[in-house]
Amino acid sequence: MLLGQTNFANTLAVRKDYGPYTSLRRGLSVTNVYDPGNDYRICSNCGKMRRASSFWRDAMRCRKCVAKETGKERSRHAKVWKASAKEQYGLKITVTENKFRQIKDAAFQKANVSVPKTGRDELARNVGYCSAILLAAFLISLLILPWLYMTDVKVNMLLMFGGILAGPAGGVLHAICTNLERPRLEAVRTLTEKLLREGLKQYEVEQLEYLKFYMTPEWRSLRATTIRRKGKTCNRCGMKIRTPKDVTVDHILPRSVYPDRALDPKNLQVLCRSCNSAKGARMETESDVEI
Repeated sequence: MLLGQTNFANTLAVRKDYGPYTSLRRGLSVTNVYDPGNDYRICSNCGKMRRASSFWRDAMRCRKCVAKETGKERSRHAKVWKASAKEQYGLKITVTENKFRQIKDAAFQKANVSVPKTGRDELARNVGYCSAILLAAFLISLLILPWLYMTDVKVNMLLMFGGILAGPAGGVLHAICTNLERPRLEAVRTLTEKLLREGLKQYEVEQLEYLKFYMTPEWRSLRATTIRRKGKTCNRCGMKIRTPKDVTVDHILPRSVYPDRALDPKNLQVLCRSCNSAKGARMETESDVEI
């Protein structure tokens, strides 16, 4: 029997008796009649009957269950990572992984420019070129060894021994290059760590200053007034927001760009938390602001 596949008559009965979704726990009996135009499956995770388009190919769980599980795993990973970074760098606020990577990349670029290159580093670069050439010659010799016996014997021996010696010589030069570069790399790494900590502290100060605004009585009063006047319906997706913690008041024109309109009632809109997170600090047109 094909699990979860039912004919059109049974599907109508299912919809009439139980609504659009039906669980195996309700005792639904499915048949082995397959209609390609009316393909339904039962999710192995939630037990609900859904259309075949709601499943990934040959999957036992519906897309909704897969997305929910993936979202939980990502949230768990993000929470652990934020707590670890906060403890390691002694921060008062949490920082996202993407923001941390941006600050670290900027610190590395600055450190790489700040640490000057010496003659030792130039020598290391030339040695690295030689090492790469010898290793490439060694690999090429391995590839053409089966064809060497088609030419002169002396040429065969010369190419064979040259290729064999190129490998160890390239390895030795690579080790020398690494040893020559080590002092500068250590200096860059140390300076990068120092600049990273300074960048994180600067970000912390900026965020604390930014969040102070949301603790002021003026904003709290204006937020409550906006929710009372516009209701608890998301202005973007149109969904009714039922959970109090998901009700957010958003600045249509970002406060970071228009600080003078931070307390302007016409520049505020009610959004659910997911829509507010998706919008972020992106600009919206002036026409979206009430006149």
